[in-house]
Amino acid sequence: MPRTIETLLIYLNLVLQAVFSWSTAKSKARRPLSSIILQDGVIQSLVDDAREFLESEEWYSSAGIPYRRGYLLWGPPGTGKSE
Repeated sequence: MPRTIETLLIYLNLVLQAVFSWSTAKSKARRPLSSIILQDGVIQSLVDDAREFLESEEWYSSAGIPYRRGYLLWGPPGTGKSE
């Protein structure tokens, strides 16, 4: 399935006879940002941060810093943090 902006692909790392490969495990429709309820400005701040991070891979590499980003989501159980 070709990747589009509306589709999220989830991959699975397979190991067969000491050979590693990636395989598409699942695809699903992306959740629209408009369906996420956060304080004013938070979604835009997250989107801006993600865009800046995606454009900075070369800087991380030249600085010897692992190229990864994480976000800590906090809230009561059942409020959609892992969706």
